[in-house]
Amino acid sequence: GDVIDLLTLSLGQHTLTVYAVDYAGNEASKSVTFTVEATMESLKVTLERLYDEGKIDGEGLYKSLMVKLVQAEKRKSMNTAINVLQAFMNELEAQSGKHITTGAANLLLADVQYVIDHIE
Repeated sequence: GDVIDLLTLSLGQHTLTVYAVDYAGNEASKSVTFTVEATMESLKVTLERLYDEGKIDGEGLYKSLMVKLVQAEKRKSMNTAINVLQAFMNELEAQSGKHITTGAANLLLADVQYVIDHIE
């Protein structure tokens, strides 16, 4: 019945193991390994969620960041997309601790760096 919020997990590989014991004392376990990755789409979803949760306190900042993500997604050139994402990072760093919580900024910075590192 527990819910794991994947947004709280770091990027990379994770293993989830579930243990069960029935009334007769029989035990079983099952593990599944999965990888948390960031994508352009996940960046937009995360940005929206952080705004909805109040971790980004200005609509103007939220919209400015979202526009950059949309622009980066539409770029045909890998270099142009990276430049737009770096502008996104610069804005995050400038607003961290001011209009975006430090934790939210750090989460987005890690995710956008992952996307930059994996752009094809």
